Amino acid sequence: MVLVMDDANLNKYNSIVSENYEVVLRNIFANQYSQSYRIWLRLINFLIILSCLALAASTHAQFATEFADTLGLIERISIIFFSIDYLGNIYFANNRLKYIFSFWGLIDLISILPTILQIINFSFLRSIKIVQAIRVIRILRILKLMRTLIESRNGLVAKNPILTNLKIYFTALFMVIVICSSLMYYVEGGLYSEEAMRLGQQELNSLVTKHNQASTEKSNTTDEIAKFVPIDPVDGTPIAEDKRFYTSIPTTMWWCILAITGNSDMFPVTFWGRLIACFTFLAGLVLFGVLIIIVGETIIKQFFVEFEHQQTPMVSSRSTILALMTQRGWISQERLFEVEQMSEEEIKSRLKQL
Repeated sequence: MVLVMDDANLNKYNSIVSENYEVVLRNIFANQYSQSYRIWLRLINFLIILSCLALAASTHAQFATEFADTLGLIERISIIFFSIDYLGNIYFANNRLKYIFSFWGLIDLISILPTILQIINFSFLRSIKIVQAIRVIRILRILKLMRTLIESRNGLVAKNPILTNLKIYFTALFMVIVICSSLMYYVEGGLYSEEAMRLGQQELNSLVTKHNQASTEKSNTTDEIAKFVPIDPVDGTPIAEDKRFYTSIPTTMWWCILAITGNSDMFPVTFWGRLIACFTFLAGLVLFGVLIIIVGETIIKQFFVEFEHQQTPMVSSRSTILALMTQRGWISQERLFEVEQMSEEEIKSRLKQL
């Protein structure tokens, strides 16, 4: 038996299907109370961490050679999902233009734009300095991790506040390690990377060749002149071989961990490297202080008596109340999203009608 629908029923069916698809997509990208939204958020977080680790591994010569295909595949898959996330956020934003030029919108764009530019392979992107700048910008996608963490935390009741605080702390710690170690590698380590040393040696060899051709007498110090030594572009300080610590991002991550704990035996010698090191030391002090607060509050709550006058009344936000209502089954997730979009006056008028 074959069912034949007229144009009116067909248009009605297509409209229902379209609305269902839009509801599903809205739950994924805009409804922070839906299970689909939380699953998508976890997937994006996993890809952010994976792509940052892959980018760090690509700076290590051995890893970059042995796992070149795997690292490239990780980058392509990450870009596909980041692009879908960016377009979905634009489509379901209340003010699309405002979102595009907002801080988080620009971070979403930065997370995909450098790789897309490299795939297109414009001629002006072939300069080593521009390529390094693009790679540094790609590291900023780690900020998406903080954004997704903030969005997942809004409107959700923390069943375990200690675990939530530790999750936020280790996310911030991971961000500091990735950003500081990457900046240190590209700013200071980039001066004596394999590619920089090779290009510097080629340029020096050409200068020596021209000098020998123009001179009637060959210098006895030709071998010393022909050996390239990287120099700090700010103050002109030469970087000796025993001071070239930051040869890859994984190696620099080890320095960053030691710097945060205050036990580093590797010190930068360039101006910008020392500036980044100062920021890393300060970030380490802040993170250490935050960890003491988290651990101290945990110990007090678990092992000490808290007096009544010390207890502060819990102030519940609208998102917290709505999340509790959803957990108790008083309203559905679809209805919850509608209530979230209402103003306070609309909610009060609806409650008066009950």
